[in-house]
Amino acid sequence: MTLRSLFLACGLLAAALPFPVRAQDDEPTVEDDLAMQAEARPYAEFADRVVEMLVAGDGKSFREALSPTGMAAATPEQVDAFVSGQVLPFFADYGAPVPNTTITRTKHPAGFTGFAFYTSFTSTGGQAKPFVLYVVEEGGKLVVGNLLVGKTFEDLHPPQ
Repeated sequence: MTLRSLFLACGLLAAALPFPVRAQDDEPTVEDDLAMQAEARPYAEFADRVVEMLVAGDGKSFREALSPTGMAAATPEQVDAFVSGQVLPFFADYGAPVPNTTITRTKHPAGFTGFAFYTSFTSTGGQAKPFVLYVVEEGGKLVVGNLLVGKTFEDLHPPQ
């Protein structure tokens, strides 16, 4: 099952947004959720392609999908170490997606907006492997704003 199909099956958790899209006293409506789903659809499709390239071990395409602004803040050696040392090994034993994705709005520190996909997969050995993929629009195209491996929604948004 892809992130896109999980996205459609699970809907969006508007209450978990890191920044409000409405006054806090207002409850999101079904129409609000449907509108957000439609807005997030191309981001989910891009996230699917990113996961596919990582599962295939395609570090070159992943590097090309990274935010140019984020890339400018790191040396090529740091990016290579991140991709080769953390990201590709994490996805190397990809077995199957877990049918549970939380999708929230996100805002890159440089001001770009998009969506965060909190999801996971089961390794070939049966271990759950969570990750967060941030997809933002930068310079008129979708890019990876960040990727956190081994992190869940709960890790980043503990209950108050």
